[in-house]
Amino acid sequence: MTTPSLLAPAPARSSRRLDLTAVVAAAILIAVVVLAVFGPWFAPHPAGQTIGRPLANTGADGWLGTDRLGRDVWSQILHGGRRTVIIPLVATLAATVAGDTVGLLAGRHPRNRTLDALLMVIIAMPAMLILLLLLHRFGKSAWVPIAAVVVVAFPYSVRYARSASTKAWGSSFVEQARLRGESNSWILRHEVLPNVAGPVLSDTGLRFTTSVQLVTAASFLGFGPGAPATDWATQISKNLDGASLNLWAIAAPALMIALLTVPANLLADRLAARIEQ
Repeated sequence: MTTPSLLAPAPARSSRRLDLTAVVAAAILIAVVVLAVFGPWFAPHPAGQTIGRPLANTGADGWLGTDRLGRDVWSQILHGGRRTVIIPLVATLAATVAGDTVGLLAGRHPRNRTLDALLMVIIAMPAMLILLLLLHRFGKSAWVPIAAVVVVAFPYSVRYARSASTKAWGSSFVEQARLRGESNSWILRHEVLPNVAGPVLSDTGLRFTTSVQLVTAASFLGFGPGAPATDWATQISKNLDGASLNLWAIAAPALMIALLTVPANLLADRLAARIEQ
């Protein structure tokens, strides 16, 4: 009889660890987003302004040094965050809303061959190919990577939401709601959606990471914003040759991308686990 009481506190410690992980991830993510959105207002120098020698190390030319054109690395970081954060965020929300809506509705009839064929055609196309086709056809507009992310992420969101909702649609509580005369839209909002919110949220974190990867890949390949505008991936691409002179010119934007994607994915997983408890 003593063994269960000795083991009882373990779930509480695990819960506290999960809470601490989520809090730390949320704090880092909020800090990065705030820095990206409001950073240009507090940048020491305007975007694209030369302040010193090219690729100068940390010191008088800025506490992170300068890039290949003699621009302050820290100022460029502050000016380049908005595109790296806002475009993937908008793309993720658009893909999630569209894909999850179709998936939740398709969960009522999971064996839809027409929908399956359409999804398989999109999935069969490499994500980078879709991105490059849209970029070459429509140029460097900010809407192009958003459209590419939506096209790439849509089939995965549909399949994930459909898989998660199929069991809910066939559950006893849904049958009881139908017997009460509730409409399908009411059942979707009040019975199905709350039971799949956890998995859908976890998938949204993964979609956001994919969105950041595609947007940064476009900039890395030369389809980023035109000067003097910048983003973190463009800063990495343009300063690779000078890494031996000032490593911060590429390490700082790379670190910012990591601090954006890793906590976002981790936080989504932790929140999903909380919802499912």
